[in-house]
Amino acid sequence: MKRIVVKVGSHVISEENTLSFERLKNLVAFLQTHRKI
Repeated sequence: MKRIVVKVGSHVISEENTLSFERLKNLVAFLQTHRKI
């Protein structure tokens, strides 16, 4: 799980430095809700 987050996170950051944080927050929230199921 952690590996995926780091991979996607670094990809997002390298893509766009401005929206990276917002995207990362959305990704974390999505993973957290997905993990509960």
